[in-house]
Amino acid sequence: MAQQRNLSLDIIRTLACLMVILMHSPKSDNTAGGIVLSSISYLTAPCIGLFFMTSGALLLPIRESTAVFLRRRFSKIAVPTIIWSIFYLSINHVIENGEGNVFRAIASILWGPQGTGVLWFMYALGGLYLLSPILSAWLRQSTPQEEKAYLSLWGITTCFPLLRLMVDVPEGVGNMLYSFSGYVGYFLLGHYLQHNKPKIPIWGISLLMGIPIGVVSAVKLSGTEIDFYQYFWYLSVFVVAMTIAWFSLLSRIHWHKMLPYKIVQAIALFSKASFGIYLVHIFVMRKCLWNIEALNSLEGIAHIACVFLLTVGISWSFVVLISYLPHSEWLVGFHSKK
Repeated sequence: MAQQRNLSLDIIRTLACLMVILMHSPKSDNTAGGIVLSSISYLTAPCIGLFFMTSGALLLPIRESTAVFLRRRFSKIAVPTIIWSIFYLSINHVIENGEGNVFRAIASILWGPQGTGVLWFMYALGGLYLLSPILSAWLRQSTPQEEKAYLSLWGITTCFPLLRLMVDVPEGVGNMLYSFSGYVGYFLLGHYLQHNKPKIPIWGISLLMGIPIGVVSAVKLSGTEIDFYQYFWYLSVFVVAMTIAWFSLLSRIHWHKMLPYKIVQAIALFSKASFGIYLVHIFVMRKCLWNIEALNSLEGIAHIACVFLLTVGISWSFVVLISYLPHSEWLVGFHSKK
């Protein structure tokens, strides 16, 4: 199994999954301190971009007909998303006596995440699947230079929050580059980096990682009041730079020469399980671990570390065990015997 897979992309997906879990681990009342909590949020922000980039690297351009591609892709995400949406809605409305119209929420599952906010990723990914046949037709006849031109325009949209400090940049459809914005840029960027393999030197990777960290550190230490999520989040130029650095660094290492076969197998298994881990980790963490008294007696970094490690271990074990059941792909996205 492991030899047939792209180990670099498995490692990137594994890192992205671990980043997501670490990002969600701190409770709102955690005593670790503002610098620690902000650092965790910011340094794990490349997770979403890395997920979309691995998908673009693997899928684009599609090799099947549009109908076959969409049927295969949506069969992997649609049923699990519906099942977990209903599960989280049941937890919220039945067990925890939540408010709201549960029937309306169930009827709304087709259009957006219900029950828990983390399911937004499935809808964004589904949108990229729908775009894939169109993007593939362009990619088959485009040159690397044309791909770079598109990605440059997308890169400009990630700078809009900074540009608005100096000039008036409209939001929404009134902006000429509005149609170039969003997560589709990560999707295409993954394809571009994987298939064209531009040579980014180590010093360039260091700058892509170091400058964003330096900028946010300077802002935090200076006490400047800004909207953190506007300037330093998933679609900001700083997070894009860190995401490119991670993807480029992990893609250039010859992992098969460095890692024992058993580790390679474990990474491949974790990567295959990452979809299910993403779906279940919020329940394991926030509905179970956050309510354990012994864990809550820990403070600061110790609490975050324990919640993170236990969430990873429990979620991974659960997904792997479920994967041996018939039709497990409907629940966790894959079957161990297939």
